[in-house]
Parts: sequence; C-alpha cells; structure tokens
Amino acid sequence: MEIIDNALSVERTTELYNYFTSREWKFNENSPTIRYQNMVLKHRGLPPIDKFYITNPPRDCAEDLWKVFEDQYPGYTYMHDFTTLHLNPEEWGHTPHYDFFNDQYVGNEDCLKRIIFYVVPEWKPEWGGGTNFYGRWQDNGNNPGKEIGCYPAPGRLVKFDWDEMHAGANWSSPKYKRIIISSYLSKNASDKILNRIHFYLWGSKRK
Repeated sequence: MEIIDNALSVERTTELYNYFTSREWKFNENSPTIRYQNMVLKHRGLPPIDKFYITNPPRDCAEDLWKVFEDQYPGYTYMHDFTTLHLNPEEWGHTPHYDFFNDQYVGNEDCLKRIIFYVVPEWKPEWGGGTNFYGRWQDNGNNPGKEIGCYPAPGRLVKFDWDEMHAGANWSSPKYKRIIISSYLSKNASDKILNRIHFYLWGSKRK
C-alpha cells in the first residue's frame, strides 16, 4: 500500500466533489459484486446489500486526475472503463476482502494495481470513512500483521495490490458525503484477467 498526498489540490478536489454531488447518477444494480459481497456478509452474520453504489463517470469530468494516475505510475496503462465513482451511504456493509483474487494469479500481482482517490473537501477523525488494510493473501491466517488504516484526506491517493485484504469504513459526517474514485492500472494484464474484472464490476465482458 502506497499513499500519495495532494495528488490534486484541495480546491480542485472540492470542485470535483461539487460536480459529483450536484448531479443525479444511475448506479449499477446488476454488478456481480453484490452477489460476492453478500456471500461474505452472510458468512460474517451481517445484513446483505441490494445495490452497489458505483457508476462510470464521464471521462471529460476529471482529465487532470486520470493524468495523475498515468504520471504517478509509468509503465502502467490507465483504462477508463475500469474507473468507478462511489457515492456510498453512511452504513454500507463493507467487509474485508481481496480484489478479484484467485490462487492462479499468485505471482502476477504487478500486472494490475488498484487506486483509490478520496473526493472529500475536508476530513475529521470522528467522521471515519477510511480504508483499512489487513495484510497480503500469503500472510492471511498465519501472520496477518497489524491492521493499517488510511484516512480519507482531501486529495489523497492510495495505491495497492489486488492481493492486499482491505475494507472501507463507515462514514459519519454532518457536512459531506463519502465519495471516492476507484480505478485500475494494467501492465500486460491478460485479456482473461481484464475480462474477469470488468465482469466483476459491470456484469459484462470488456468491449
């Protein structure tokens, strides 16, 4: 897990926040993520979710942010159809998980990187809403390590591998919604992997 602060200025982050909160968005209600998430929630004795609050934002709404992704990680390809806008409710039933992880991909972690960008104009500790990390797949169970929290500072970007267990924390702010941009960067990822992840997000193969 790697953190980059001030990937965009607070002023620009606030502009994006205002853009996203001033529009109506159609959220994905057919994502296989809902089914997989509910399997884990059921196993943990938690209530199920009925909607995954993600959508694919217009490419031209944040060209400067997409460029930050590309500039920070040379050698990786940015794919806008793998970019999701999350406008999560306060209580949204997230649970620790890996991103699309499967044993057959062990050793290929570098072919795909996950990025989260926090689109929040302000943050206070009592609001929560961070992302917690619980260690890598190889160590989970035997040596899970210390939980590490990444709080949602305005303009903060966090990058991690798809074999790092993580979960978003509930958010409680009287002023702002919890908004994140999530994306993936590819380095020679196979069509099989890209199609699998695209299906996981949207319920369809990549065109």
